[in-house]
Amino acid sequence: MHIDLIAVSDYDAAELPDDVDDAMFVITHAYGLASATWLTIEAQGTTDDLATRATARVATPAALVAMKLRAMQQRRGGALNKRASDAYDAYRLLAAHDRDGSIARELAAAPDGLGAWCITRARDVFDTNASQTRRWLATGSPEMAAVSIDELRTVGSLFADVLGDLLLD
Repeated sequence: MHIDLIAVSDYDAAELPDDVDDAMFVITHAYGLASATWLTIEAQGTTDDLATRATARVATPAALVAMKLRAMQQRRGGALNKRASDAYDAYRLLAAHDRDGSIARELAAAPDGLGAWCITRARDVFDTNASQTRRWLATGSPEMAAVSIDELRTVGSLFADVLGDLLLD
């Protein structure tokens, strides 16, 4: 098992970069910090009875979806293979944790236009360019390759529609 722990910090909205994508990098990661809760993870060794335990603040599924939507659009060169895992992570998080709209509700209340930006990115990745996202997934694990265009569109559209409705209220 591999767990990424990424150091992030808060920001001053007046000092955000002018480029929207660069600003969203800062906003998504700061939101991950602001929404994080403490989590203890324990792993049992396979060859011994030794358990390893770590406690860290972990971003909510909503913050992780926002970070993944931002990360996949910026992958270049040698990191292109990460697009597939970013897309798959966002898809799985939405499929598992947004059936009741909880991710959409959390992002609707997020600061600095994060919710509206997520709608645009989700529609792009999971609907408008679902065939491209499907090609990315096809380069990954068998589980990634098994996700269909229809599944991408269903999960992404539901999320974007609910989030859009919440932002209109």
